Amino acid sequence: MPDGEHEPGFERDGELRAMLAALEPQEGEAPPDIALTIAKASAELGDISGAEQCLAKAIERFPNHIGLAEQCAQYRLKLGRPGDALMLLVPLEADARPFAAQMLARARAELGDTLAAAETLARAYVRHPESIGLAEQCARYRVKSGDAHGAL
Repeated sequence: MPDGEHEPGFERDGELRAMLAALEPQEGEAPPDIALTIAKASAELGDISGAEQCLAKAIERFPNHIGLAEQCAQYRLKLGRPGDALMLLVPLEADARPFAAQMLARARAELGDTLAAAETLARAYVRHPESIGLAEQCARYRVKSGDAHGAL
């Protein structure tokens, strides 16, 4: 590589680290949007655990913030903690957006209940019929649970 050039992503990593250095002192009191920014930058730099911890602290301050719960649940799934993700998502299930419903279903499936995963997605699809992904994923979980007829 010629002098003065960097590997791809090198500059982006530097920008993320600089942003984290500026924002992390505010983490304990940060509003949801700043907590999400800190968490996403941490995750992009490979610190999924740190991202999850940042959001868990923010959820303590803002327990009804859906975006915090959804993102934190996603990190918990990435960390192999579907039970912890489920605890965040179950209270949101009645009004879950498609993304949250898919994560909730994934958590249930990873805990071994593919039929409950399929039912989660079926209920979400009734609320969001425009989301074909919900129907497709529901069908896959029904087949995995042994309910191939229900997949139709």
